[in-house]
Amino acid sequence: MTSAPVLLFQPLFRHARWHRALLLCALIALFPVMTAQAACPTWKATLFLPGPEKSQTDLIFRPLRNRWQAAMESSLDFAPVPGRGGSYAWSRIQREKPDGCLFAGLAMPAYQLLALTPDRMYEADELIPVLIFASAPNALWVDESSPFLSLSDFIAFARQRDEQGVQIVIAGAGSYTDQHLASLQLNREVGIRSLYMPLIGSEQASEAVRDGKASACWGYALPPESMPGMRPLAVAAERRSPALPQTPIFREEQADFVNLAHFGVAFSAASSEKTRLELLSSIASLARDPLLRQEVESAGLTFTPLAGAEAAAFSAAQEDAAKALVEEYALLPAR
Repeated sequence: MTSAPVLLFQPLFRHARWHRALLLCALIALFPVMTAQAACPTWKATLFLPGPEKSQTDLIFRPLRNRWQAAMESSLDFAPVPGRGGSYAWSRIQREKPDGCLFAGLAMPAYQLLALTPDRMYEADELIPVLIFASAPNALWVDESSPFLSLSDFIAFARQRDEQGVQIVIAGAGSYTDQHLASLQLNREVGIRSLYMPLIGSEQASEAVRDGKASACWGYALPPESMPGMRPLAVAAERRSPALPQTPIFREEQADFVNLAHFGVAFSAASSEKTRLELLSSIASLARDPLLRQEVESAGLTFTPLAGAEAAAFSAAQEDAAKALVEEYALLPAR
């Protein structure tokens, strides 16, 4: 199931700013391989998790934590910093000393989209993406007791409510995130006018559905136990998800769109050149770990091992794609 990460709109990839990737390649080539011991002198690293504990985001990053010590020679603790679609986590690392022991979990394209907002809490170039390890499509979930047995049922209900002048609500994690975008894509593709409810994470979004505050919510296409009490209607992917093999993709239900999220690791751009090189060497080893691949795929994710320059190039392409998405879907308020 290993594959290269897929952009939301693949043609945009060719317009990426490749100079970032080339710079990383040059830096790696100029210096000898160093050990992770020097990179994190305390032997204990921390990853600022862009979501709550026990959320789907937490589940996605657990394979990384399980395999971290073998490659990095330091343990990895999670420090959940939920809120604003991940912005709190991505800005938090900037307030800490860049000592080689602090990392931020990345979720893309949310990282790039949120960096474009007027009230952004960080700049996109303040972090250096060094590893992309997994991707997952978004899925539309309803309460397990919901009368909606298919996406067609849900769309018919939404259209009926539109005719009555009432917009249905779909919950998701954060504003200006992949899940916010998924709602806009669904509205456009099937001709409904749903409202998007931004919440902290998947657990809060599913609670909104169970409490009757939302008709459905977005969540990643992970095994059903990742969304207790919920049932998936459709997956926004090119093909059926191995985690939800019985769930159709949107294209099977006459809604032709794909919505993927990509997950990785970054450290502060304020880190010294020596620290950067030490970390890049160890991260490359982590990306090659066959047991990491096994754990990622067992979690229902697609393994996407990009490290160093490849990770930076992919992130740059995501930034280009995010700018196009902002314009296409009018994500930001007019100035």
